[in-house]
Amino acid sequence: MKNTKILIATLVLFLSCSSLQSVGSDSSTKNGSVSSFVKNGLWGAGAGFASAGLLRLASATKKWGNHSPTLKQYLGAGFGVGISVMGLKYLYDYCTAPYTPEQLLKLIINNPKKALAYTSRLNDKFFANAEKSPKKILELARQYEHDCPILLLGECMKEDWGHCILSRDYNPKFRDHFESKVVAAMSKRLEGGKTVNYVGFGSGGMFQDLVIMAKMLTKNPTAQININLIDPKYWVYVAMRDYLKNGREVGQKYDDTPTEEFADYALKKVKEAVGTIEVSDGEFKENTKTNATFEGMKYKQFISFLQKAFPNASLTLSIHESADKYLEYVDANNLPYPDVITAADIQDEMSFGSLKDYFKLSLLAKKKQPSSINLWLSKGEENLNPELVTYSFKKLQGGEKIDIKGKLDYAKNINHIWQKAVKI
Repeated sequence: MKNTKILIATLVLFLSCSSLQSVGSDSSTKNGSVSSFVKNGLWGAGAGFASAGLLRLASATKKWGNHSPTLKQYLGAGFGVGISVMGLKYLYDYCTAPYTPEQLLKLIINNPKKALAYTSRLNDKFFANAEKSPKKILELARQYEHDCPILLLGECMKEDWGHCILSRDYNPKFRDHFESKVVAAMSKRLEGGKTVNYVGFGSGGMFQDLVIMAKMLTKNPTAQININLIDPKYWVYVAMRDYLKNGREVGQKYDDTPTEEFADYALKKVKEAVGTIEVSDGEFKENTKTNATFEGMKYKQFISFLQKAFPNASLTLSIHESADKYLEYVDANNLPYPDVITAADIQDEMSFGSLKDYFKLSLLAKKKQPSSINLWLSKGEENLNPELVTYSFKKLQGGEKIDIKGKLDYAKNINHIWQKAVKI
């Protein structure tokens, strides 16, 4: 009976260890199923050692009865304790071990919600430690990168008053549906070995675009994709790259180290815009250089993770702060207009006119590149009925014709456009 109880306790320990992981695991990676438990050498060794040790301990103590234990019995009990500790250590190490890049990629593809929770947990831990040593934030970030190569990427999980309806925490099906439509549109553009020019609008923490790219490249591992991500939050990094006059593409061959001259330039521009600042000039410049470097790390995490995961693909990443700045950059450098434009959850009160900018971007892309596709994951009516919105110059079955004649200074020759919203 005692032995049976110990075996049950060991199984409970196994299940508890799996459930206590703050993130949980995906069935394709570290997995809490019995089959994975049996197949995984580390789990098997851990449980085996723990069970054997506990059984040995139980056997030794059972023989003691009401008599004083002999030296042999002491040694047997000690052996049982030792081997149990070894087994439990195996189990603990497995439960707390970070995902490998390969495991993390599978998690991103098969269960983005859990992948996001995993990165968010480490991200929270990182920033909690960074607050204690703000001057060591860059050094600390590099340390955490070993456990999570996409540490700085993120996505809206909830709002102060509760879950956002488009949050994966609320219901992952909305973003899953959106991602499948984007991947299908991009895959169609790839036919014939073409390069796809992709724009993610309002990208924020970039996790949504990472999921799209991971799913896309899993189906098309030799794809050629130029990725352009747009968000006002990227302005410091973009300002630095423009100041250094080395383009917007992120990568090892592009210098993005903030200089003292750039910090002086940023200080001057901010003072011209807002007047006085609350910190000293020296502190402002130091913060500016740190922020620019920190932002650069995030963008490098995005592209390097994809390039390492899909070495046969041809990928580039360029960063922009607004639709206007992106369009100016495309025109100035004679670059192709986007084939696919995406946006998700851009209609909140903090978006600073994002809807107008997205509409402009989609419209001008259609004008220059009639075959381009735009897909916007919207919260829908009253922010409670998610839908996928598409704009086109051609009639869309089930769509709505919108009169824009004379209403937009950048589209004077366009009289109307079609909008189609499909509920998810």
